Amino acid sequence: MHSSAKLKISPSCHPSTDRPAADRPATDRPVTCTSFKGGAVVQGGSTPVRVGPIRVGALAKRTGRSVRALRLYEEMQLLSPVSRSAAGYRLYNEEAIHRVRWIAKLQALGCSLPEIREILGEWNQSATGPEAMAKVRERFQTKLAETRKQRTALATLEGELEESLRYLELCGQCESRHTPLDACHSCERRDPSQKNGHTPSLVAGLHNT
Repeated sequence: MHSSAKLKISPSCHPSTDRPAADRPATDRPVTCTSFKGGAVVQGGSTPVRVGPIRVGALAKRTGRSVRALRLYEEMQLLSPVSRSAAGYRLYNEEAIHRVRWIAKLQALGCSLPEIREILGEWNQSATGPEAMAKVRERFQTKLAETRKQRTALATLEGELEESLRYLELCGQCESRHTPLDACHSCERRDPSQKNGHTPSLVAGLHNT
């Protein structure tokens, strides 16, 4: 690059060096940046590049949610566009990406959309930061207790599934492929680990009463 050449860059970008491009490492090469107020940040080499607000389709692609889901979030006041394009399309910024991913995490924890709206409402209506944080902490403590309870229940189900699979593996050793279905519940080929010929509950429920 000639020393007399003028390089226009945004405040978020670093100027390039005077070394030839071929001699510069990839992270030291100039990055073309366009800065927009309220835009979304993407990576350009090692330098964060701020691009303009994105439309709902791009937001859906970036977050892995459907456009329909994003519309629902907006209807429930969980998500808001920062502006509209000249053609009337809703435009979202980087904060919208974080908000959608946050909603997805809370849903994975078992929170419904109305519950998430309540969390946001309590946050926005709090008079002080400590008050807002205390309310969120209380919500998260409750959710942690529920998660631990679910984990215990899942561990129990895991054990029952393992027990049932050990029991069912013996069916492949049946000498007769024409054994009546009614005879399966009294099969003598028991898993040695089963006490008193106990049939696992996940299998026992299949038999006719």
